[in-house]
Amino acid sequence: MIDVPRGLSLWLHIVAAALLIGGTLYARLAIQAAAATLSEDTAAKVNDTAAVRFRGWVLAAIIVLLITGVYNYMHTGAHSTRYHILLGIKLLLALHVFASALLALRPNNPRRGRQLAGAGISGVGVILIAVYLSQIA
Repeated sequence: MIDVPRGLSLWLHIVAAALLIGGTLYARLAIQAAAATLSEDTAAKVNDTAAVRFRGWVLAAIIVLLITGVYNYMHTGAHSTRYHILLGIKLLLALHVFASALLALRPNNPRRGRQLAGAGISGVGVILIAVYLSQIA
């Protein structure tokens, strides 16, 4: 029988992760690169406007990831010690993604590029660990 709530939760979790990690990578690799070709004042305005518009989506993605992550974990069976160790590492990396993304989206942030890059790299690590965990679960 199909478990609709679990499937919906997993789908929401994947969509929120794609939005958060993909959005941070896009902001770093595309928007920051495009803004670098503009004058300094215009680039700052473009970066700040994009950050303000993306911040709400980041907050929504973080909330969805937290809720669906707890739900998904509670509805799985017992796991090995290796699973829990890797899950702990994944959660720490996810917290780094959350913090870096939120800090990067502050107005007039001179470290935005580095923070977005850190969130994107850690996000890729989270995805890699999640794929491995799905194989050993």
